Amino acid sequence: MILAPDSDGDGVADSTDNCPTVSNATQDDNGGVNSSLPDNIGDACQCGDMNADGKVTNTDAVLIQRHLLGLPSPFNESLCDVNGDSNCSNTDAVIIKRAVLALPPGVGQVCTAVVAVP
Repeated sequence: MILAPDSDGDGVADSTDNCPTVSNATQDDNGGVNSSLPDNIGDACQCGDMNADGKVTNTDAVLIQRHLLGLPSPFNESLCDVNGDSNCSNTDAVIIKRAVLALPPGVGQVCTAVVAVP
């Protein structure tokens, strides 16, 4: 018997896993950038989603800014970087705010949760 690769060990084969780098056996997909419609990116690795609701909205940009100011806020460092510079910064918050308005450059799926090897 040949088993399909499952990099994150969640019981879902990489070929069908909507988040193959982070364990998410339930395959939740509650939306994307400013949308509640599934976008085929699992909530566990939705870059820019700071409050874990599966969507990327202005609220997430505000949570990044609060975190950078040292204020309490729900925060997942592994989902913060949306421009691929390996940092969580105000630039990421600005990109999210622009993406919500459908302006470039858009939220990239380049955060640590996506690009890190499990």
